[in-house]
Parts: sequence; C-alpha cells; structure tokens
Amino acid sequence: MHATNSATADREVILSRTLDAPRTLVWHAWTDPAHLPHWWGPRGFTLTMHEMDVRPGGRARFILHGPDGTDYDNRIDYLELTPPERIVYRHGYDIDDDPTAFLVIVTFTDRAGATDLTMRTVFPTVEQRDATLAFGAIELGNQTLDRLAERLAALREAMDHRSNRIDPRDTLRFTLPSDTEIEIQRAFAAPRTLVFEVHTRCEHLAHWLGPRQLTLAFCEMDFRPGGHYRYVQRDTDGAEYAFRGEFREIVSPVRIVQTFEYEAMPGVVSIETMTLEERNGLTYLTARSVYPSREARDALLANGGMEHGIRDSYERLDALLGTIR
Repeated sequence: MHATNSATADREVILSRTLDAPRTLVWHAWTDPAHLPHWWGPRGFTLTMHEMDVRPGGRARFILHGPDGTDYDNRIDYLELTPPERIVYRHGYDIDDDPTAFLVIVTFTDRAGATDLTMRTVFPTVEQRDATLAFGAIELGNQTLDRLAERLAALREAMDHRSNRIDPRDTLRFTLPSDTEIEIQRAFAAPRTLVFEVHTRCEHLAHWLGPRQLTLAFCEMDFRPGGHYRYVQRDTDGAEYAFRGEFREIVSPVRIVQTFEYEAMPGVVSIETMTLEERNGLTYLTARSVYPSREARDALLANGGMEHGIRDSYERLDALLGTIR
C-alpha cells in the first residue's frame, strides 16, 4: 500500500506492480472476457463470466467461486476507458445501487516494453476500507496480480510460438460475395484487442495503412459513433490520394462499421464493416465493403492494384503487431 495526498486517502487501498509485458497486452488481458477467468481473483478462486461489455456505460457480471465453495456475485460498471492507459469502474455486488460498491482506477504506464500497473481503490467509508484490509485485501490483491503476471507470460509464449509457424502471406482471402461487395479475410497472430486498437489511432495507421510505396501525409480521426475521419496518402512522386468517412458503429474489440469515400470519386460511398474474432490463439479479421452499385464497385477494382495494396497493408500491419505486443 502506498501513501497518497488525496482527500480520500483514509478510504483508499493502492496496489502496484511492474509487469513484464507491453501495455497493449496488459490492456488486452483486462478487457477481453476470454482472459479474465484465467487470472481474476486470488489463488484458489475460479470465475464464471455472465456478461462483459467493456465500454463506458457497459458492465461485467460474474461469479467468483471460493476454494471453500462459497460463491461471490460481482458486478462492474465501467465509467471511463482510455485505451491502453486507464480504466475507471465501480465494483460491487450484482445488484442495482449497491451502497457498498467501491471505485477503482487502474492505470497502465509504458516502461520500455514493460508496464507499470497501479490499481487505486476508493471505498465509500473508512470503516469499509478498514474491514477490507482486515480481511486480507493486500495479500489477496497481490495474489491476483501474481496470477495476472503468469497469464501474461503464457500469452507472450503462445504468441511467440504461433508467430514462428504462421506465414502471413498465405492467410489473405479476397473475394466478391455479390455484385456490390468486396470481402477480405486475414488471420493475425495477435490478440483481438491489439488488432482492434491499431485500427483506431492515426499514430498506428501511419505504420501500416496502404501499400509500401505510399506514406500517410495527413490523418485525423474522431473515433466514436458519429465521428468522422480523413486521411491523405502520398506517393514517391508527390501525388496525393484522400479518403474520408464517418463511424457508424463501434463495438470494442469486435466490430467497426464506417462509411468510406475516395475523394477522387465523390459521391461513391461504401459501407465498410470490420469484424474481429479470436479463436485458437489467432485473431481473424473480416472486412466487408458494400458499394451503392456494381458499377461503383467495379470502377474501384478497375483502378488496379487494390488486392496488392491490401496485401501490402496487412503484411505491414502484421509486422507492426510483432513490435508492440
């Protein structure tokens, strides 16, 4: 436990740990329901997840099963998420308006490839904080962080193994499911939350979006439903290619729906849906574009190089994922 100068110091418990894993992977372990049952809770506890919707206003509902057979109903209400830096949530029993629910602020700070994690818990009263400490909160919390560190080590080992045996050039599928559609499928040896994240920030897009001969000259992104994006790519001769659109739906880390318009073909707006599915340690990306007509789709295909550009982009993305996971 650490000292704090805040006005709530007498109601707080603070745990911290440096984890030997990149911040994006630690975030992934905290926000993907596939991983929480492997580490959440002290040693000897198991977890049954009922619901996990990681977004502001979303919630997680689960049961912790104690080693003595006692079940503990839990509910988390997510208040704030800043990937991959900060999570704020309220944690209590699985009832509405639980008066004993406490506030938790978890921060993730990058440390040259490792992650400094700080978990600050603020209880409603001093008495509740003291009762929790008497129950062994520090030791039990440290056991939970021990299990998290072990889970992260297992994830890193599994990803390293998969990366050694997967040839990313053999995973791209480019098809035309109907007269107005283009569908692309690609597998990545990286966690789903990480593949999702690198689609949501300009600083990541600059490293992988587009064929190798293009650079990202300009990018702005308001990543929220109703938000807009625009980016400009530049070739070696200085020619520029601009694209824009609006985000229609965002379900982290599962799906992004957006419009897409090449500014050289104004008015030809497609609807793009990217979905991510994680299974057997891989993330499968499916990107489906629906155009207003067959002629609009075929005009884009006729420009040439589309499949090559997509293949280049995803190979660059695969290389980027290998550096940040």
